Amino acid sequence: MVTVSKIVIHEIIKNQQEKKADKYFAEELISIEEDSNSNKLVDKVNKVYDDDEIVYSSFAKTEDSNFPENFEIYNSSKSTDTDFLNFTTITLEELRKKLGNVAAAKGGYYVYAEYVYSEEQFIGIFLIRDTEGLLFKRKEEKKGFDVDTITYMNLEKLAMACRISITKLNMGEAHYLTLIKKNQEVISDYFYEWISTANKESNKEYTDSLYDIISKLPPPKNALTDQFYTIDELRKDIVAYLTEKKRNVNLRDIGELFYGDKEVIVRYARDNNIAIDSSFKADKKGLKKFRHININSDGIKVQFSQGDFTKNKVRFSDENENIVIIESEKFASALRKELEENEVYVK
Repeated sequence: MVTVSKIVIHEIIKNQQEKKADKYFAEELISIEEDSNSNKLVDKVNKVYDDDEIVYSSFAKTEDSNFPENFEIYNSSKSTDTDFLNFTTITLEELRKKLGNVAAAKGGYYVYAEYVYSEEQFIGIFLIRDTEGLLFKRKEEKKGFDVDTITYMNLEKLAMACRISITKLNMGEAHYLTLIKKNQEVISDYFYEWISTANKESNKEYTDSLYDIISKLPPPKNALTDQFYTIDELRKDIVAYLTEKKRNVNLRDIGELFYGDKEVIVRYARDNNIAIDSSFKADKKGLKKFRHININSDGIKVQFSQGDFTKNKVRFSDENENIVIIESEKFASALRKELEENEVYVK
């Protein structure tokens, strides 16, 4: 559940194919004490946000947008209600002017909210549009119902949104800004340009992060064998799956297919502050570290992944090229146990 400290709703009024954007900006914040629905609203859209595809980024200072500078002014202020209202109206006015040059863009309601979620302080900006639905309306003259239309806010699907982690930003962490990833290029382009986002992490880095997450999560059961995967078997099957998908990664699809929990990878990334987009194109070379290496030579048989080698869990000694070092507490413990059970004692 979120705890909202400040919230305001503004509207940009614009129809598609029109090069004109009007505004209806609030002149004061919504009173949290008087409006108990504010927490419900932000809690709802925040959950929808978490369930969407997320892109990690940070601010970029460019001549195309003053959003980062205006946010910095607010963040370094006393953060009063007046400061927050000024920040919202100044930044949204800049967006309104931009929309006048985008014929395909539409207007909508912009919810600015400052709130705490999972002990982290955020400012969220959520673009919500209304939609038309149906309702049963009682007849006035005789008992019965008519079917009528009603316009309501579509909270199940955000048109666009971003979330700024004030906590991470003030701690100097890199990935304090996240945005919803949308396939509609017109929407995402003008929104990203307005927020002024820096270049994202590369697909190579996301592929490395996926490898790390899968390596650290408890291996799930293989649905075909009803036995728990070994980590190497899991990596192999995930690579086969991604190869079939032409390396298009969707973290929720992988979570649901292999772990029976579509949120498990996304949740682990969020809980451990790992920056990884919800969907991306896996790096071809990066996927190689998922595959394992089998060596059977000189009476010694070992198997490990390329990732274990590139991360120095298995490595050559710097002093002697004929010495191979395996640095693993679990492997060392298992080896000691095996030797003890066979009454082979190590000094």
